[in-house]
Amino acid sequence: MANIIAKINEGGILRNNSLHSENSQINKEILKLEEAELMAGSAFLAGDLAGAPEYEKGLLFDYGMDLGMAYGMCRNGASGGEINKYLDSALKALEQLPNRPDKKC
Repeated sequence: MANIIAKINEGGILRNNSLHSENSQINKEILKLEEAELMAGSAFLAGDLAGAPEYEKGLLFDYGMDLGMAYGMCRNGASGGEINKYLDSALKALEQLPNRPDKKC
């Protein structure tokens, strides 16, 4: 959890140091740190609490990262095509997770 908070703070520092920046790479990194890291870390922690193996926790992290990027881009008014790239990637990560009816939370 502390790592997630540190990433969000890192994004805030980068945002303050890059005010009015038109650099899309910097803006995308800020979005990743301030939005996507929270969803990725949350999905990873959920898998950890459910007892998922490392490989599945990695898939959950990837899912959360892509979903968080799509969410952040949507909030920032990005084009649908760019958002869909992240949503497609999130769906691919989700589809790789096993369907386990024995795992009921």
